[in-house]
Amino acid sequence: VPEAIVYNKGPENIREFIKQRRRIAAGHLWLKRNSSYLVSTNKPLLLLTVLWLEIRANPAKLPYILMICLWEIWSRSLGWYDLIILKKNPFKWEMIESTKRVDQEDI
Repeated sequence: VPEAIVYNKGPENIREFIKQRRRIAAGHLWLKRNSSYLVSTNKPLLLLTVLWLEIRANPAKLPYILMICLWEIWSRSLGWYDLIILKKNPFKWEMIESTKRVDQEDI
């Protein structure tokens, strides 16, 4: 519907961020293994290019950028562990509570 308005809200804390990124990573790995499709956020050259551009544009934010990169690497490692080692179904996950709470000031 052209009149539809969609709001997308991210996690409010690190624990939920990692939980969400972990399941997304597992789903992307599953997709690659089962359909040979590689999502754009799993293309190393693209990621490094975007990372470099962000660092050049915002050098003062380098500590934050590096911290987020470490969280992402950790999340992807956990997603790999879930899919490859634990053989978890990447399409069944716990809801991230804070992403479902939308207050009027968030809109």
